[in-house]
Formats: sequence, C-alpha cells, structure tokens
Amino acid sequence: MMPAAASGTSESVPSLETLEAAVFAPLRPKVLDREGFYGARALAQVDLKFVPIVCSNGVLAVVDQHAADERVCLERLRRKLIGDDGWPRDDAGACMALTTPQPLRLAADEAPLLDAYGAAAAAWGWRWAVRGGTNGCDVDVTHVPLIAHRALTSTDLRVYLHRMAETRGGAGMPEGVTRVLNSVACRSAIMFGDELGPSRAQQLVDELQQTQMCFVCAHGRPTTVPLVDLSLLRKAAAAQAAQRAVGRPEVVPLGGLKGRLLEALQRS
Repeated sequence: MMPAAASGTSESVPSLETLEAAVFAPLRPKVLDREGFYGARALAQVDLKFVPIVCSNGVLAVVDQHAADERVCLERLRRKLIGDDGWPRDDAGACMALTTPQPLRLAADEAPLLDAYGAAAAAWGWRWAVRGGTNGCDVDVTHVPLIAHRALTSTDLRVYLHRMAETRGGAGMPEGVTRVLNSVACRSAIMFGDELGPSRAQQLVDELQQTQMCFVCAHGRPTTVPLVDLSLLRKAAAAQAAQRAVGRPEVVPLGGLKGRLLEALQRS
C-alpha cells in the first residue's frame, strides 16, 4: 500500500511522466536556426507523414511533409507570378475580362480611395467604369485579376482599397491574391499518406532549405520541429550506462520511443 502524504502539505508525488519530462527537457534544443538547418540529412519517412532529419548542428528534427512542400509550392508560385518588386509579372496573364460586369457600390467615404489607389489596383488587373451616383459612386468592374487560373472579384477590390488606405499605400499583395496562392499551394503539395522514397525525401528537405520562410507553411503552421540535441542525448546515454555499470538504478525507468533511442545509442 502506498503511504499517505503527510498532513499539512500540498505537495504530491510526481508522476512518471513528470519525471521523464524533467529528464528529457534539457535535451531539447530551444531553437532550430537556418544555419543549422542547412545541410540537413533526411532519414527514412515515418508514418507516411514526417521526414526525420539530422541537421548539421547535430539536432534531430522532424519535417511535416505536407507543410514543407506547401511552403516550397507557395514560393515557386510567387516567383512565377510575382516579380521581385512585389507586383505581378508582365507575362503572368493577371487580367481577365468579365462577360458580365460586377457592380460595386462605393460609399461616400470609399469613393476617394478609387482615385487614390486606382493605379495600384489596375496594376493587379482590376478594370472598371464609374457610373456616378449620389453619396458615393456606382462602379462596374469589367476586369478582375486572374491568379493561377482563379479569378478575384469586385469584393476583393474593395478589400484591397481599404487595406491600401490603412497602410497608406504599403499593402503589398492584395489579400485575394494571397488567399488564392495559399490555396493552390496547399492543394498541389505532398499530402499525408503520400509515400516518399529516400531521394524524394532528401529533395524535399533540400528544396525547403532554399525557401525564404522555411520554418512555416503557407498557413503559418511549422514545417520543422526540433526534437533533441544528439550530443546531449549521447551524454545522457553514457550517464545511464555508467549508472548501470556500478549497479545503481536509473534515475527514471525509461520506456517507449525515448528509452529505445537511448538503448540504440548505447549499442552503437
């Protein structure tokens, strides 16, 4: 029978999970930087979802294959459609004529935005005709941006004008363009369940290393998570072996994946 805790104290007996977490917490790298990420070596795919990697700084990390390829696809799309200046390329075909113009009612406080930022909107592919009106203006949108074969709308134009006003002309890409590119990148990326051989897994890691924002996907999820500093893990394995050699019990009875990993390192 487990002895009862002493009266008058709020402390409880730590669980095995708590003890294990305390032992392994110092082995986890606090951050994985780009320099350490370069030259990472891909290991065998796990569960048709993840690619473990050994980084050049000795960190064992895991790459989410969908999030990683989504980032690669997104930046590939951006290079194809958007120039280095942040505006659509001349040969990107970013303007589509509408068979039926889309009406857009601009309120009195919105109408000046069309004059102030109309040139920027036209550069992205919107075209329109103003029909006048009181307390604002009525606009017929005749052309819309065509991004990766997907058409934006007159509503996207309104959002862009407001965003330009909020940023005093520094909005960059319209939110509609970002939405389309993110969606296309997601749908065209490697999915969970797709099998990756050794060469394709390494290719994915190499491509991810070359992206501008290699650690997040198009929707902000992490592409890569550091798991353990292998040099610290080897020291922990050596310490466990020393404890066993002198007949002392292990600090924590290790089970599961972490225990098997330590045993594998001790045998190597």
